[in-house]
Amino acid sequence: MANILRAASSYILLPIILSLFIIYVIQTPKYSGTQHIHNRKYNPITIKRDDFGVPSIEAKTFVDTIYGLGYAQAQDRLWALTTRKMLVAGRISEIAGEKTLEVDKFFRNIGIQRYCQYAMENTDSKTLELYQAFADGINDFVENSRTLPLEFWLTWTQYEKFTVLDTLTNAKFIAFFLTFDFPFEFMQQTLEDLLGPVQAANVLPHKGEDFFWKDVVVMNDDELKQQGIYEKFDEKRVLEGPQGDPFPPERQPPVSSGSKKATQEAPKAPKEEPKGTKTVKPKGKGPADDVILNMAEAQMGSNSWVVHGSLTDTGKPILANDPHLMNGIPTVWYPSSLFWEGGYVSGVGLVGFPGVHVGKTEHISWGCTTLCSDTADLYVLTTKENKYLYEGEYHPLREFKETIKVKGRKEPVEITIYETHHGVVLDYYFPNMFITRDFRPREGVRYALAWPGYAKEDKSYQSFFNMIKAKNSQEILDSWKDALVPAFSFLFATAEGDIGFFGAGKIPIRPHARDGLKPKDGSLKKNDWLGLVPWKDQPKLVNPKKGFIVSANNKMATDNLKYFTSANQFTTSRAARIDEMIRDLVKKGKKITVEDNINIQKDTLDVLAREITPIMIDRTYDALKKGYNLTVSDEKLTLLLKNLTNWDYTSGKESIPATIFNVWERFFIRKVIRNIGLSEQDIKSMIVNAKWDHFLYRNMLSWKKNIPKEQDMWCRNEENQDITDPCLYDLAKSLEEAYLFIEKALGDDIEEWQWSKIHRMEYPHGTFSQTPLKPLYHRSIPSQGNGRTVDVARMKMETDSFGGVWSPNLKMVVSMKKGEKSYFIVDTGVSESMFSEHYDDMMRMVEDGKYLTINEAPLDDWKDVTYLKFKGKGKGN
Repeated sequence: MANILRAASSYILLPIILSLFIIYVIQTPKYSGTQHIHNRKYNPITIKRDDFGVPSIEAKTFVDTIYGLGYAQAQDRLWALTTRKMLVAGRISEIAGEKTLEVDKFFRNIGIQRYCQYAMENTDSKTLELYQAFADGINDFVENSRTLPLEFWLTWTQYEKFTVLDTLTNAKFIAFFLTFDFPFEFMQQTLEDLLGPVQAANVLPHKGEDFFWKDVVVMNDDELKQQGIYEKFDEKRVLEGPQGDPFPPERQPPVSSGSKKATQEAPKAPKEEPKGTKTVKPKGKGPADDVILNMAEAQMGSNSWVVHGSLTDTGKPILANDPHLMNGIPTVWYPSSLFWEGGYVSGVGLVGFPGVHVGKTEHISWGCTTLCSDTADLYVLTTKENKYLYEGEYHPLREFKETIKVKGRKEPVEITIYETHHGVVLDYYFPNMFITRDFRPREGVRYALAWPGYAKEDKSYQSFFNMIKAKNSQEILDSWKDALVPAFSFLFATAEGDIGFFGAGKIPIRPHARDGLKPKDGSLKKNDWLGLVPWKDQPKLVNPKKGFIVSANNKMATDNLKYFTSANQFTTSRAARIDEMIRDLVKKGKKITVEDNINIQKDTLDVLAREITPIMIDRTYDALKKGYNLTVSDEKLTLLLKNLTNWDYTSGKESIPATIFNVWERFFIRKVIRNIGLSEQDIKSMIVNAKWDHFLYRNMLSWKKNIPKEQDMWCRNEENQDITDPCLYDLAKSLEEAYLFIEKALGDDIEEWQWSKIHRMEYPHGTFSQTPLKPLYHRSIPSQGNGRTVDVARMKMETDSFGGVWSPNLKMVVSMKKGEKSYFIVDTGVSESMFSEHYDDMMRMVEDGKYLTINEAPLDDWKDVTYLKFKGKGKGN
């Protein structure tokens, strides 16, 4: 019998082993050899790969290198390119089926691809040529491949050729999801309904005096005056239009027929929906989230700073940048170096973009962060019979028919999209796309979304390519003067020695500084935007007296910026800490080095914890004296407090106090604002809001001697209804819960409570981490930091897991001293293939805190090389 089983197993196992071997051989990316491309008129291209698979692309012209970049990205990321393309076009249901139908409706609704179709008609031929070259490179790789990547086979997905429209759409998608302020208007409205405007402004602060680190802004008053864009802030000021740059024709308000006159507010009757439409109001987390995890929640933040040569060891500027996006594998970033006759650009770009988003050339370097300016607004509509009310008269809604194919359905889904002069009508808003997912439109109310990107003529796409050609500060600034989007904060340095900052993308001018906080009545002209801030008045700064610039999602200027467009922005702990470290180096008289900037990127000191922890400790000792009936002994809880007393406020991997504080803070936060009328899901969305820390810890600063009674309302919850001092109770109870949680996770030996043992950075695969294939695709590594540290490691606050969900997916430090090395690292690897050694090889570098060198010359020593040769005469510039 045993012999029979052994014989049978050989018949079963051998074919399986052989099949797996064949799959491995076929699916392992091939980076060496010569490819002969038919019917293309590009010049020969060489793609050299270093030990980490990072491509160095060499060719005659810049257009040729963009073709090579498309080819290289297809070698490494064809599945990611395809799923991103299908997502932003509102076609992901063709792959994923019914579960992502609402996602497709949302993307058709916001109209990214529709406006890119308009923009193609107004984009110059040179830019279109670059986008076409990128698409050609992707398509020709597939044409010359033996087989599609495994993901296509596992999902039964056919490859569809890339077009210029696909690439433009992907670029505009990035810009749209940097416009993430409008979902917070639902949050603001909900709080005002519950608490009134005064207390709502306490929980979601917008006034400068309610924020920490008030002086840590990108541009101070003196710098605003130097640039001629200073205007003393006036809370009561109301502007009248028009102001600034005019709107395009499609955004002009409708003209009254003269038959009616607007003499009163819009009627409060229930809003009607045009026949055939349906407002989508999903509840909670749905299966579609698994598909969009790596794509949609990418609006988290970044760090960037630049130091003038007067403060550096080389006498030349040093620039640092580390963008923070949702973690995923593969990373959303793609490093590359492009070399053509007469120039080069080396850096990192988002997958699907024909170029680099952060990088350097011979003459300049640049980094970018989210500007966090308020560039989108919601307008409440009154509709009737496919018309909307404006100034006392009903005007036609513009209609667009959309057809959505769904895998598994015989018939496609037909929907109708509507527009007003404000922008698209959000009939298919999908809140799960945003971190504010639990705050939704009011039942039965329709909203229009206003965004500068809703313009048929959009020259934003040329800006990156123009900047690559720049040789000095003025040319850098000029390259972005016509861009509508994205809302980026750019920092730059030049070989000539300049450093600078500017806000890219158009910013709306509102009648009142606070108008962008919550939805407005869309029927009244007085609520319309007055225009767009002209380029001459947008925030920009060159060579400030202090010798450095910090932009880490903090306010782009004081409230005194012309048009008051910075009035509702907030400051950040990351910017405060970066500013502090640079000033400390300058104060000590130390010339700042590249290594110093790398150390700043690795910093894990929590400046808020430094302020708050001593207060929490003192008040918790008070709480223990109250004799609350806790299950953990005072002796054990006191041991935790003693550990925190000697803490240096860093959250390094080996830190025990970091574990105690971060877990304690989590359990304490869960007990706050429980008694103000928000649902459990609302609170979960609230505590990941960037303004939350300013509310909570500003109030806690008043606890230095005792806890004021007016603070009780924020601490009251189901557990402490009969407790006289609810905040004291919450401190003690949450410390007990922290002890029990850590003991269960790590044991009762406090010496084993290192932070990285429960704080791992998770890297989910957007397609397969929610399937049985997770062990093959998913990755995680021990981590450090928290959501406020420079080396950021934001955790999902609504769960018991302390795993990180977004982080610095890219780090870059550039020296403008010729011959001095510059450095970068991305968080996983260049390849999406689990069969590739480059699937996660950089992850080990990240874990060890190491960087790779940026290539600033064609590689002399390489691991692999691909030669691309073409039939036909090569193109010129």
